[in-house]
Amino acid sequence: MHLAACMMIGAALEGALLAICDCYYDDIPVELIPRSHKKQLAVVDWGLFDLVDIARKMEWLPSGLTYGEQWSSKKAGIGDYAVVVRELRNLVHPARYVQDMPRKRITERYYRSCEETFGTSIDYLLARIGRSPKDAHDKGEF
Repeated sequence: MHLAACMMIGAALEGALLAICDCYYDDIPVELIPRSHKKQLAVVDWGLFDLVDIARKMEWLPSGLTYGEQWSSKKAGIGDYAVVVRELRNLVHPARYVQDMPRKRITERYYRSCEETFGTSIDYLLARIGRSPKDAHDKGEF
C-alpha cells in the first residue's frame, strides 16, 4: 500500500514538473534539454530523471548535494528529496526493487516523506510562477 502511494506521488511530481518545464521551456538552456540520437526530445518525452535534473539545475527545486554525494540531511535541499521520490517511484519495476531495496519494505515513514516532499516541491514550483500558495488558500482558490 505504501509503495503504491509513493509511486503515485512520484507520478504527480512528474506531472507538475512536466507542466513547469513546458511553461518555461524557453528559459531552459539548450544544453539541459534531453536528447536522443543527438536530437532534442519533446517535453512530453522527458522522464522523471530529466525533469528533476532540470528543476535542480534551474534551481526551481534547489539542492545542496550533487548526484552520488553522501546523503546529508543538513545539506540536502528539496531537489535532493525529489531525487529520493524519483528513486522510490522507480521501485514499480520489480527488478529495481529487488536490486535497490533487498529485504526492505516501503513503510508509512517513506510515504510521509514522499508526501511532504511533494507538498514542498509544489510550493517551490508555485513560487516559480509567482503565486503564493498561502495567498491562493486565503482567497479560497484551493
